[in-house]
Amino acid sequence: MLPPVATAPPKPAGAGWITFFGILELMLAGLTGLMAAAMMALALFGEAALKGALGGRNALTMIFPSLFYGAASLLLLMGGAGTLGRRRWARILMIVIATFWMIFGMLASIAILAMVPIILEETQKAGRILVPGVTAIVWMLVGGGTFFFGIGLPGSMLLFYTRPSVKAAFAARDPEEVAARRLPLALSILAVWIGIGAVASVCSAPYGILVLFGAILTGPAAVALMLAGGGVQAFFVWGIVRRQGWIWWGIFAYYLLLGISAAVSLKGGSLDEVMRRIGATTGREPSQQAILEWTKTWTPWIVLVSQLLFLCFLVYTKRYFRTRTSEAGASPLGEPAA
Repeated sequence: MLPPVATAPPKPAGAGWITFFGILELMLAGLTGLMAAAMMALALFGEAALKGALGGRNALTMIFPSLFYGAASLLLLMGGAGTLGRRRWARILMIVIATFWMIFGMLASIAILAMVPIILEETQKAGRILVPGVTAIVWMLVGGGTFFFGIGLPGSMLLFYTRPSVKAAFAARDPEEVAARRLPLALSILAVWIGIGAVASVCSAPYGILVLFGAILTGPAAVALMLAGGGVQAFFVWGIVRRQGWIWWGIFAYYLLLGISAAVSLKGGSLDEVMRRIGATTGREPSQQAILEWTKTWTPWIVLVSQLLFLCFLVYTKRYFRTRTSEAGASPLGEPAA
């Protein structure tokens, strides 16, 4: 049997590309921060204008996207600053961000591109004449924009941060013994995802409406349950960081119940009622109504597939949680003992 061939460690990447991606992330953080500030200003001071633009819906509906963009800005700011400092945690953070961005960017790109012909068809039905060549321009702008922002940017980040040379460059700045005590990548992804869910639950409170197992709750009860859901998910994040074995079962039970609730609610037509109550079905142009119908048709399938994928990923992460019998045998990196 031949002895294993020794391979040279990868050469660390140069500072040029690392600086480029760090500055790019800081610029994206500034852009998303400006979007968050603009949306929040509209929600707080543009009540009259927003009521007209949103078909009579409450301006508080702008709070959720503003806080979402604010959270994205903060994460990109941390990732950009950490990248410029070549910190291991920044590389892992950007892999997590780019992965989620890539997944939802692909889904959003498919949805947007599927809606374009519907919008163009409804526009023509409404009697609006499209100048020759406009359709091609629309496809170029929409297709190019969705590909660049939904797939190109996160794909380039994912490709960059997963390169062995980039990993070596970041590893040169952080002591191995310190990095070994950090969370495995799978648990980092899980913690970030559940943390996003916690923020989303809190940000959804201004809507004052919640659907559980087909029942539509409104008012203080809905707000209290959404805030409680945010608190529970924040507690899950704490348990993931500590890698408590029993917290995994709580996470699995919680999201399994949420998935069952979503399936029951969507099958029972609760989505239609929720959209009616928030005014999403009123004051719509024909093209917007077509998009709404497309959304109502495909949302149940998107929710079902996403829930199944998340539960499969959650089952995979169980190996990284500590148990009474594996605490002594776990490796420093959190990998299961051989």
